[in-house]
Amino acid sequence: MASGRDPERTRALLEDLKLVSYYPSSHAWTDMWTHWDADTIDQDFARIAGLRANAVRIVLHMEPFGYPTPSTTMRNRLAGTIELAARHGLRVEISLFDWGVNYRDVAGSARWAAAVLAPYANDQRVAFIELRNEIDPADPVALGWARQLIPCVGNLLGGTPISLSVSGTAGVGGLQQLVDAQLPLDFYDLHYYGPAAFASTTFQDALRVVAPMPLFIGETGYSTHIAASDPTIPHPTPARVEATQDQYFRTVEYAARALEVPYPAPWVFSDFRPGAIPPGDSISHLDQYSYGLYRADGTSKPVVASLSSTFAGGPIDTSFNNGFEVADEGGGPTNWGLWLPTLGTFARDTQVSHSGLASARISQSGSNVSGNPAFYATPVEAIVPGSTFTADVWARGASATGSSFLALGWFDREGKYLSTDVSTSLPPGDSEWTQLSIRVPSPGTAVSVQIHLVSTSNAGVVWFDDVEFWGELERGENGSVS
Repeated sequence: MASGRDPERTRALLEDLKLVSYYPSSHAWTDMWTHWDADTIDQDFARIAGLRANAVRIVLHMEPFGYPTPSTTMRNRLAGTIELAARHGLRVEISLFDWGVNYRDVAGSARWAAAVLAPYANDQRVAFIELRNEIDPADPVALGWARQLIPCVGNLLGGTPISLSVSGTAGVGGLQQLVDAQLPLDFYDLHYYGPAAFASTTFQDALRVVAPMPLFIGETGYSTHIAASDPTIPHPTPARVEATQDQYFRTVEYAARALEVPYPAPWVFSDFRPGAIPPGDSISHLDQYSYGLYRADGTSKPVVASLSSTFAGGPIDTSFNNGFEVADEGGGPTNWGLWLPTLGTFARDTQVSHSGLASARISQSGSNVSGNPAFYATPVEAIVPGSTFTADVWARGASATGSSFLALGWFDREGKYLSTDVSTSLPPGDSEWTQLSIRVPSPGTAVSVQIHLVSTSNAGVVWFDDVEFWGELERGENGSVS
């Protein structure tokens, strides 16, 4: 149910939108405004523009601004922030009413919004307004408040689009509740922090829910905080979790591009320094400090290079350390997990390789009823149920026993294991580099896959190198993988 503004203009805006959420590394949330620093913001906006982004998201909080009448100081700081963004070619998403909204005070909310937004009627520097960050779509009072506020804000701003976001926790079900409320929005905003491999399925579901209205993924991200890292990452180190963050973003952006969803917006520009999140904040968990594209000291994480290439319209890198060239601080290969690591000796070997500088090595392996020891990785490409996929790896053995092979494990949208396809096994004993291959259709309900490099009951050694994975429609005419 559109608000009456131009739907084609909104769709065109979103198609070109390359947006990054922003807080300074030293002062997050409300402290950005109470410790406003124009020089720092200017420098940070220059770096965001350097990512080839064209918009920045800023979040306003009623407490520091003053409610229901925002102070002149805070309104001037907002104006200064918008001007600094414009100097770097960045439009602004203004996210209103973050934290502590009294949904029963519609008059006060309207008064506050009018005072904040009045200077920006038909201002091209403002890309759109997010009326409320992650509204609870199950709260009828909140939805009633939004129903009354949207026209107020729309009358203030003219043609500027207005949206509401729902959290990743609310998910597609929450998005459906928001759609069912028939609010006069210009588009729908879903935040996504789920498994990267499920992004494609989630976005497809969300598109069906909001159709024919546009969909925007207004937040997505992956924390690189070691203490809060994904428990499936073996021996987490900074290099390992940052490589996982990079692959997370490439997977989510790949899914969005394949479905013609606008660029998902990274949360957040920078990690936060200790104490940057205000005391007493209900979301000041450890992981919140490390979602940044940049570290708190200003240096770039690997995701910066990937994201800037994506924002420039370049091809999305679908690699996952396929040749084991990249190591973490302990010498292990990034982007690869270990399945049943106590049942074998796993290493990245820089003395043996099929190409490049390294390979993955498994030796002295066993097996049990839980499965077979293996290196495993999840590819970037989205899985289309029923499509044909091919996986290759080169393997070599020395005094090898047991079985060493390539396997693809398939999972459904609930993460439930479906089935496994396996290649032929490497010959026993000593062998030269041999290519192992699988070419199979994915199961009809599969939405994700794991690539396993397996060596079981092996008293000798096996090496794996140069892994490839692609879908039938993703291979170019010359045989290269797109």
